[in-house]
Amino acid sequence: QSVALGVSADGSVVFGYSYNANSDAEAFRWVDGTMTGLGFLPGGETGYSYARGASDDGSVVVGYARNAGSTNEAFRWVDGTMTGLGFLPNAALNYSSALGVSADGSVVVGHGINANRQTEAFRWVDGTMTGLGFLPSFTNSYANAISADGSVVVGYADDSNYNGKAFRWTLETGME
Repeated sequence: QSVALGVSADGSVVFGYSYNANSDAEAFRWVDGTMTGLGFLPGGETGYSYARGASDDGSVVVGYARNAGSTNEAFRWVDGTMTGLGFLPNAALNYSSALGVSADGSVVVGHGINANRQTEAFRWVDGTMTGLGFLPSFTNSYANAISADGSVVVGYADDSNYNGKAFRWTLETGME
């Protein structure tokens, strides 16, 4: 079984996940008719990895996978190597998921658990994961996509009753 979750800007690279010979869900990248498994985070070889976003040319893939601590960790895959992106600063729980990436693959967005045990949208750049905060009166935020240049993040927030609201985030305005 395989599931495609996205495609590169020109349609030549497809990504998603497929079940391997061990029945583990493994992220894949399909190019020119060949599906290649992207592997797993170090120490999380018997678990899962899911590709959820790719750069415009498909050379950078992001998603989430089980890590050595048996928790969900955002990853970035480049040139055959899957690297964990870590967690929000002072995270109460080690959990993160990457769902989107900029056109050149340098900026990653998703969500993680913060120090207050809330789900918080993040933006990862140059090895640093930064929480994007919340809408007023909302307790959780989830980043789903990012602009080509990495400057605009979109997603949704929910309140304590799980009523959702879309948001747009920029460095200049924050979350609105």
